[in-house]
Amino acid sequence: MVGTMNQYNPDYVIHPGEYLEEILESRGIKKRDFTERIGLSVKAVSQIINEKALYSPDVALMLEKTLDISAEIWMNLADAFQLFEAREKE
Repeated sequence: MVGTMNQYNPDYVIHPGEYLEEILESRGIKKRDFTERIGLSVKAVSQIINEKALYSPDVALMLEKTLDISAEIWMNLADAFQLFEAREKE
């Protein structure tokens, strides 16, 4: 007997950059100040926020240290986004 697999297939997901931008805005952190705190270039942070790039596990760790939001959350957001995009392409 073939088992039925429970699946979680959301209608949409947000790009992690959108979440990052919301966090910065809610905390009143300017993007330029954030880039100095995290140690990334303005271009790298802009690409994440503008949904043109994702980040590596190393950057997720930097986000964790800078914003006190676990690297697992950052990586789960990125993984969910990539999986959603892959499903959309199918």
